[in-house]
Amino acid sequence: MSISIAKNVIHDAFDEEIVVVNLSTGSYYSLTRLAYRVWKAICDGVSKDSLLEMFRSNASDENVETFLALLAHEGLVKVDGEILNPINAEGLSCVLDSTPFQATLEKHTDAEKLLLIDPIHEVDAGGWPRSA
Repeated sequence: MSISIAKNVIHDAFDEEIVVVNLSTGSYYSLTRLAYRVWKAICDGVSKDSLLEMFRSNASDENVETFLALLAHEGLVKVDGEILNPINAEGLSCVLDSTPFQATLEKHTDAEKLLLIDPIHEVDAGGWPRSA
């Protein structure tokens, strides 16, 4: 199974953190520690099976799969071109509270409106720019 970054997502690495932005929702994410390593592996084109093997010593297959489901649920990745099955709150809580993933993925929604602004395309019939 191939895992890929969704088309509406941009990201950049800063030291030991990756900031990921979903341009469709305006949400942005901070990935550190194990989440950082998982994201980098996805960017390198690692298959799902290889990803599970890579992190088997750090986390259970179930935790890695649930983490991938979380990324897919947030619209950040696709597996074989499709979003994974939605995750339940209990499974998500289990992964985010587990030692390897604790505090490795933070979702921020405070800049959604700013990130969704598109001043070039969001104009009325009067066009842009307009003189007073």
